[in-house]
Amino acid sequence: MDIAKIEWIDSCHFSGWRQEHEYQDTQISRCVSVGFLIRKTKTEIVFAQSYSDTGNYAEITAIPIQAIKKITILERRK
Repeated sequence: MDIAKIEWIDSCHFSGWRQEHEYQDTQISRCVSVGFLIRKTKTEIVFAQSYSDTGNYAEITAIPIQAIKKITILERRK
């Protein structure tokens, strides 16, 4: 399991009712995440913020491949 830095684009989301002028300046975000790479497929990258020596993961995130701009492997782990 590798430790990776993932640069990706996230969507913008508002909840609740809004007037049109409140969302005219919305922007997507360029994000950077670092975590334990669980798997990479043709459609997604799945990684976790934390990993324990018992084989458990916490704070798992899946990002669509189309949203990923760059992956940098920081550490190769067995």
